[in-house]
Amino acid sequence: ATPFSILDLVPNPAGNECAVQFESSLSATMTFTLHDLMGRTVLTQVQKTVPGLAAMHIDTQHLPAGVYTATLSDGVNQLSRRLQIEH
Repeated sequence: ATPFSILDLVPNPAGNECAVQFESSLSATMTFTLHDLMGRTVLTQVQKTVPGLAAMHIDTQHLPAGVYTATLSDGVNQLSRRLQIEH
């Protein structure tokens, strides 16, 4: 089991912004990446977290509409979800 879990990506589909809601059992530096369908990294955001519930607010207004893979990682473990962006 990973020491964190993605609770939700809201809203999904996203417009100009999205929040990644997650829960962590450790203090960690979390990295959020967004990849397009070609596998290219189109966004990376890093945030230090403490144990408990947390959220990263992601600016998606500059990204083209489409389907992306959202990945949250603590440097060892990673979890991915699908995110759709519509403008």
